[in-house]
Amino acid sequence: MSEVPKSELSPAEHQAMLFQLEGECLDHMQLDKALGAIDRLRKRYTPNPETTLEARALFVVGYAGAGKSTLLAQYERNERMKPGAFRSDQDGDVRPVVRLQVPSSAQKRQFVSAIVGALGYKAQADVDSTAIVLEIGDLCRRMGVQVILLDEAHELTKGGGKRVEVIQEFVKSLLNQTGVQFVLAGLPGVLDLQPEEQVGRRMAPVFYLAPYDWGTEEGRVEFATLLVELEAKVGVPFVPSLLDDPVLQARMYYATKGRIGLVSKYMSAALDKVLHGELEKITPYDLGVIFDEFRPKPMPAIAPVEFDAPPVAAAVRTVPVAGNPFLVEVDEFRRMWNSWLAVGEDGSGDEETEAAPAKPDATKNDYKPRKREGQRKGTFRGPKAADGRR
Repeated sequence: MSEVPKSELSPAEHQAMLFQLEGECLDHMQLDKALGAIDRLRKRYTPNPETTLEARALFVVGYAGAGKSTLLAQYERNERMKPGAFRSDQDGDVRPVVRLQVPSSAQKRQFVSAIVGALGYKAQADVDSTAIVLEIGDLCRRMGVQVILLDEAHELTKGGGKRVEVIQEFVKSLLNQTGVQFVLAGLPGVLDLQPEEQVGRRMAPVFYLAPYDWGTEEGRVEFATLLVELEAKVGVPFVPSLLDDPVLQARMYYATKGRIGLVSKYMSAALDKVLHGELEKITPYDLGVIFDEFRPKPMPAIAPVEFDAPPVAAAVRTVPVAGNPFLVEVDEFRRMWNSWLAVGEDGSGDEETEAAPAKPDATKNDYKPRKREGQRKGTFRGPKAADGRR
């Protein structure tokens, strides 16, 4: 950590420290394997059409906070750090990796515009004609594009039915005509873009970004190790330390659903408060405040009063304890955990809230695009009571 008081850091220094902490999450084993999967896919590309392998699409699937956006951004960043990989000369730009975010509820027109725009151009051909595929292919060849990374690709499935079929055919045409590999990262619904008849030919094995598995010794150790490493990056003491308190580890797991992106979000928020001089140590209460700040809540209402009514002191902000995994007593936390255990396999209902985790699925990185197994959360065992009960 810098010797400069944290509250006096420049914006650039502040950002650099947050980036360093969030970058620590990239050492997560699954993210590292996912980077390797993208790299293997990309190696199928060669500029010679006579020797290039058939282009394929790789689906990277995970729930909110699984690290999908982080993964794609890091892959592009790694390529930009290679000397001469991205360059501009008299012949134009060379960009072997192109990353873009699919627009919300994108139809084919918006999807085409997003791809061509990411290449630095505006679509000239009619998006409903075969010419647009040739135009994209020509741009990719001139720019040396080898792989296109699509974030939020599940947006292409909104509306279902014929609309999805149109996108499926368009993606297949892009693979056939451009020779460029595609990575489609998104929520589990993105797999609706994968037509059954194309599974064996055009699709690489699906890569699932699964949460840490609290139900296995390996998963629990990996999760605890990550917390301890991030605690060291924050630079102020946690009281109690995440290293010494398995109950606090369990509270963090419950709050983040064991997902690497949400862990990063919580620890980054803690560091941000430290860098602004708000905290000199981090307690469960401070983590509870962060949890409450992330939890969706209605807009505060202001009660109307007479214009000449005497003002009163503003209410002191309090953090609700109920439902906050960092603030409730151990017995109540155990009840919350056991209620979580009773949730079914489908974890899709938790995408709009951080209030309570649903049971994630899709824990395996093998080739099972249509059937995904549920994550075992395991049983939370807190410290023993005086009578020996847990």
